[in-house]
Amino acid sequence: MKRKPKPLGTEFKCIADSKTGVMIALDICEGKEAMSKKELSKELGNSASTTLRLIEEGKHHANYDSEHSDEQRKSIFMADSWFGSVKVAAEVQKRGQHCCMNVKTNTKHSPKRWIDNKMKDFPGGTWITLKGEYQDEELYFIGYKYNKRKILSFVFTSGAGTVEPGVPYEAKFPDKFGNLHVRKIGRPAIIGRFFQCSNCVDCHNQSRQHDLALEECWVTTDAYFRLSTTIIGFTVTDAWKLTKYHSKRWAKERVVAFSNRLAFSLLHNLKPAISPMDIIEVPLSVESYESSVTKSDSEIMHTKERLPVIKTKPADCVSTRSGRSAGSKSYTKQIRCVWCSRVHGVIRKTSLKCAKCGVGFCSERTGRNCWLMHIQNHGPPPAKRLKENSRGIIELL
Repeated sequence: MKRKPKPLGTEFKCIADSKTGVMIALDICEGKEAMSKKELSKELGNSASTTLRLIEEGKHHANYDSEHSDEQRKSIFMADSWFGSVKVAAEVQKRGQHCCMNVKTNTKHSPKRWIDNKMKDFPGGTWITLKGEYQDEELYFIGYKYNKRKILSFVFTSGAGTVEPGVPYEAKFPDKFGNLHVRKIGRPAIIGRFFQCSNCVDCHNQSRQHDLALEECWVTTDAYFRLSTTIIGFTVTDAWKLTKYHSKRWAKERVVAFSNRLAFSLLHNLKPAISPMDIIEVPLSVESYESSVTKSDSEIMHTKERLPVIKTKPADCVSTRSGRSAGSKSYTKQIRCVWCSRVHGVIRKTSLKCAKCGVGFCSERTGRNCWLMHIQNHGPPPAKRLKENSRGIIELL
């Protein structure tokens, strides 16, 4: 999906443990037709079925103490606005679990519009709680206003939490002199618990995508390889979070440093699958190697080539005031980077080109991966057409 943070990424719906931050289960989005054939999709729809599949998988990984009662051993699931709806909350309660979900887009069967109109003039730090039934299930709906304009809506089951005043929200803002001010805004206990746990998936994704960033190290257009790379990133990040949770001396260890330690331990502690004596060396003749390499022009490897240095003659130079011609000068010929111009719409000059394709690309010293993308895509990107929009701005199509 092009809209994902990493180009051509795979979209997952995830569930994580709020205590350790470990990712428990993933549901791969495979398109509308493929998703409609999965479990519970025909009865509940794609969004609700995805949520319930994750909840069914997540409740088996919950960690409880033996002294807890059956009611306390029920899991509480916190979900953002993509998952949250009245229908999903009722289905979760039917399956013997609890949930608290943000309702924003899927407002069917919910009093969200009435709450927005009712709390329009309410001050910040106030909330309204409603009680109702849906499919013979008792549910609660709460509207919380944390500033003058924003109103949040949540649906939750009876055992998910209480609406009594909990830990207040600390709003930090500067005054006209630049001094930092802190104002405590009241909120119910269940809302405070929701915001305390709801960022686990986002923190996990940030560590995996931006800090570890395996997708940027192994750049490829192979969808299966990219999917395996993402799964490895999930596994390494989970191991890092578990290590930090169980040992305080690893609390300040970053995920990149931990991945280096993990890779070193795997390489030096794993036993080889076969003995070195079992490896049979097969000689390769020079004739067969040369014939296989030079078989066709399409098999010639992409090779970096630096443009030549051009020297100007004294006759071509500009004369000085004394009438003498300046000495010969030299400069490096430059061409336009095809990846910056066609992909990013930026004109950048470079002195490197591909010997096979004859197009330019930026050097790795600039911090851009144009040459790496050129190799992985087996050539330059397709040319884009220019079009002038209604405001007179040239756009790349």
